[in-house]
Amino acid sequence: MPTKKDLSHTLDDLCHAAVTLGPVGYLPKAPGTFASLLTACFLFLIAQLLPSGLSASTFFVHVTIPILLLLFFFFSWFAIERTLANDSLSAEGVSNDPQVIVIDEALGQALVLWLVTAHSLTDYVLCFVFFRLFDIYKPPPIDSLEHRGPRSLRIINDDLAAAVFAFAAVLLVKRLSLPFIS
Repeated sequence: MPTKKDLSHTLDDLCHAAVTLGPVGYLPKAPGTFASLLTACFLFLIAQLLPSGLSASTFFVHVTIPILLLLFFFFSWFAIERTLANDSLSAEGVSNDPQVIVIDEALGQALVLWLVTAHSLTDYVLCFVFFRLFDIYKPPPIDSLEHRGPRSLRIINDDLAAAVFAFAAVLLVKRLSLPFIS
């Protein structure tokens, strides 16, 4: 029979695996970009596999997906908090937003795809590119969100803000009806 300590270590291991998206957080170059790309590809595949009536249904888009995103947010927050509390990532000298934690990029990427209500491959590409630009360069006020609130929320908040900025940028590009955007 597993002890409480065994179960606690198992939960810690699961949370660590979740926040790093398995091996993705340990990639030597651009783990956040790979996490965003995997998220966009995964959600694009899911959208293609859903029956067309379901993916276009108002209830699915305006109720089910937001509930799933909210659950993903709280799970991400919990997993990051647990990982920081019980892991070497909480050591002094480690960055405010350790590169190995990439679940926040997945959350931000999923948020912008939902906000845009992405359907076409072009929508997914635009969402990915603009999200990564805003997440990497962090223009004001995104940059200030990395310094407010508990550490676990600081890790997430800048990605959520980058998703909102990316949403605005995608809408602007689509509104301009540039010829190469379908």
